[in-house]
Amino acid sequence: MAPEESFSRVPLEVTVIGKGKLRGEIIKHLAPSTNLTIIRRGKLAGRATLEGDTVVVPTSIRAAAEKQKTKFMTGDIGFLPLNGALYLFTKDTFTPRPMNHIGRVDPEAELLRKISRGDTIVFEVMQRPTSS
Repeated sequence: MAPEESFSRVPLEVTVIGKGKLRGEIIKHLAPSTNLTIIRRGKLAGRATLEGDTVVVPTSIRAAAEKQKTKFMTGDIGFLPLNGALYLFTKDTFTPRPMNHIGRVDPEAELLRKISRGDTIVFEVMQRPTSS
């Protein structure tokens, strides 16, 4: 998936240490305040846990609920303000708790389904806008 060049889409690289990389994008208008916080941070990392077919990566990000939803598609990235975790959806899912939808990674990437509990995952913004 090649992210479209646009002011509202920021390239993202998700690295699963020792396994590979996923390309994706943060889509600013989906959750503007949350995404601005993530973009300013530049890089977030954590160890993966699994909730069913969803990969959960705890972070230190604190943000409020924005445009929350409960239906996510394969490759979507969500953020749960309740615990500050990023969620990677490995299949189409309805979540029990509403989350901020912040972006997506390539839903066709085989690596998405090979992430396992304990893997270190790094989310890195590839280009930071000079003004937002």
